[in-house]
Amino acid sequence: MSEPSTKFANVRKSVSSLWDSALKEACGAVTFLDTGACESLRWIGGMDRLRRAGVTAVKDFSCFQAGGAADTRALFILSGSVQTPSSLRVLRSILGESCFESASVVTGVPLTSTPERTVAQEIAHLQKQLRFWMGSDETLSKVVYIPLGFSSVLPHLLVLSPLCGLFPPLIAEDATKSPQLLPPEKKTLLATLVSSLSLLIDELELRDE
Repeated sequence: MSEPSTKFANVRKSVSSLWDSALKEACGAVTFLDTGACESLRWIGGMDRLRRAGVTAVKDFSCFQAGGAADTRALFILSGSVQTPSSLRVLRSILGESCFESASVVTGVPLTSTPERTVAQEIAHLQKQLRFWMGSDETLSKVVYIPLGFSSVLPHLLVLSPLCGLFPPLIAEDATKSPQLLPPEKKTLLATLVSSLSLLIDELELRDE
């Protein structure tokens, strides 16, 4: 009796689908990417994919960057969390130094609730901040969660470059702690890992067996 053949999920197709979603707002936009997003994009089409999506320029997600006088649309693609102080600082700097009328942010980590706001309220608050930094309530803003920290180096091989800080595994001291007591950077990485794998499993329609 022959053994059942093993079927491997086509992770490259799933990662490509996530990038299609992330680039829905790319046409006519200056696109800013962080390091993790660049690494993922490198294996799934690179600059050619951005050109096909219609971006007008590609820049680092950095305080040293901004849009030109004629640029009206911005797309920010982050492999990490948009809620960190560093991410918010860069967003404020870029938007404040530009003339954008529309800003879309793709965050690789789902927004979390705070003691003051629910997740939905936190999203609405961030979108309001984006409009404030652009200088007018007449501007448009959007924040969506799409995990883009995956790099599909082969059709059936996936690596998570932005999460390299978790490997080698957590040190013994960390392993005995409650997740709430871990250092902030490791808590963020763990949250990214869990949310990213959960969404990917749904995307691949994997089953326990």
